[in-house]
Amino acid sequence: MAITRDQIFEAADQIVANGGNATLAAVRKALGGGSYTTISEGMAEWKAKRQAVTQTVSEPAPTAIQDRMQEVARELWSAAMEVADTRLRSERENLEQVRQDLERERREAADLADEIAGELDRARSVIAEHEKSAKLAAAQIDRLTGELSDALEQSRVAQAALNESRARIVDLMGALEHEKAAVASAEERANRFEQQEREARKAEQSARLAEQTAQLRLETAERDLSSCKERERKTAKKAEDAVAKLERAAEQVQKRLDTTAAELEASRAETKEAIREAAELRGRLAMFERAAGPADSGADGVLSAADTAPVNH
Repeated sequence: MAITRDQIFEAADQIVANGGNATLAAVRKALGGGSYTTISEGMAEWKAKRQAVTQTVSEPAPTAIQDRMQEVARELWSAAMEVADTRLRSERENLEQVRQDLERERREAADLADEIAGELDRARSVIAEHEKSAKLAAAQIDRLTGELSDALEQSRVAQAALNESRARIVDLMGALEHEKAAVASAEERANRFEQQEREARKAEQSARLAEQTAQLRLETAERDLSSCKERERKTAKKAEDAVAKLERAAEQVQKRLDTTAAELEASRAETKEAIREAAELRGRLAMFERAAGPADSGADGVLSAADTAPVNH
C-alpha cells in the first residue's frame, strides 16, 4: 500500500513532539518502510510549511509633499526603503538558491537510497540462490558418499572372493601332490580356478576404478561448495558496503540541512537589522523636521503620521 502525504506529516509531527529529529531515516522507520523518494517529497513540503519566512512589505513614501523639507524627507525615506529592499531581495535570492540546492540534493539522496535498496534486494536474491546451490551441493556430496560406500563394499566382496579363490588354489595344488593318478582332472580343475581368479581380479580392478571415480566426484563437489561459500562471502561484503554508503549519504544530507537552518536564522537577523535601521532613519528625519521649525503645520502632520506608522515585520 502506497504511503500518503498525510501519513508522512503525521509521522514527522509525532517525532518532533517526542523531542526527536524528523530525518528521512527516522520518518521511514516510523512508517515501517516506503520509498525514499516519496518520503523525501513529503518532508520537503512539511518543512516548507514549518519554515515559512515572514516577508516585510515596503511602504510608499508620503504623497503630501509641498516644500523643500518634505521633498528631502521623501528622498531620505526612499533611500532607506531602497537599502532595506536591496538587502531583502539579496537575502531572498540567497534563500532561493539554497532551497534549490537542497531540493536537488534531496532528490539525489532519495534516488541513491532507492538504488541502494534495490541493490540490497538483488544481493539478498543472490545470497538465496547461493544457499540453494550449497544445499544442492551438500545433497550431491551425500549421494556421492553413498556411492563411495557401495563401491568400497563391492571391493571388500571382490577381495574376499579373491582370497577364497587363492585358498582353493592352494588346496588344489596340495591335492595334486597326493593324487598323481588324477593329474589330468586336477589340471582341468586348476584351469577353472585360475579363470575364476582372473575374473576376481577383474572385479577388484573394477571396484578400484569405481572407488577412484567416486573420490574424484567427491573432490569436485567439495571445490564447488567452497566456491559457493566464497561467492556468498563476497555478496555479503558488497551488501555491507552498500549499507555503509547509504548511511554516509544520509549523514551528509542531515549536516547540510543543519547548516542551512543556521544560515536562514542569520538571514532573518540581518533582515530585522535592516528594518531597525530604516526606523532610525525615520526618527532622524522627524527630528530634522522639528528642528527646522513649524513652517507648515500640514507638513508636520504628515511627518508625524509617518513617525507613528507601524512597520510590518
